Amino acid sequence: MRLTPLDIQHQQFSKKAFGYDATQVDQFLNLIQTEWEVLYQELHQKEEEIKQLEIILQEFRGRENALKDAIVYAQSMADGLKDQAQKEAQQIVIQASVQSDKMLRQAYERLARVMDDIRSAKTIRGEVHTKMKLLIESYAAMIEAKIKEDQGRNIEDVAVLPSHIHPSSA
Repeated sequence: MRLTPLDIQHQQFSKKAFGYDATQVDQFLNLIQTEWEVLYQELHQKEEEIKQLEIILQEFRGRENALKDAIVYAQSMADGLKDQAQKEAQQIVIQASVQSDKMLRQAYERLARVMDDIRSAKTIRGEVHTKMKLLIESYAAMIEAKIKEDQGRNIEDVAVLPSHIHPSSA
């Protein structure tokens, strides 16, 4: 049981012969009662302060937990964004590699077609050259034959010419 200032104030002692001086005991009890009342009020104030501080502490703990949760959530979001960015970067690299491979393959295919076209053009050029050479040789042979034919005709024509036009009389 707690002792209150009123308990001290209402405390009664039995009286005995040869006991303590009642006035001194009453004065001392009054002094104790006054001091006890001050201490009791201070204790009550401190208890109220503790209650208020506990409420504030609970609020701060709630805020601390909310901040911890926010930090964990933010870290989780950052990790998620980082992972997503890495996946997207890998996908971009893969797509770029596929695209570059495709472009390189197309370039090699085009190069092969151009090389085939060049070989075909060289073959055609060789064929045209050969045909032109044969054609020129053929025309040269025809011209030579015509020249020989014309020379042979000129000799026959001279023989049939009248004597006054004969080349030997000139």
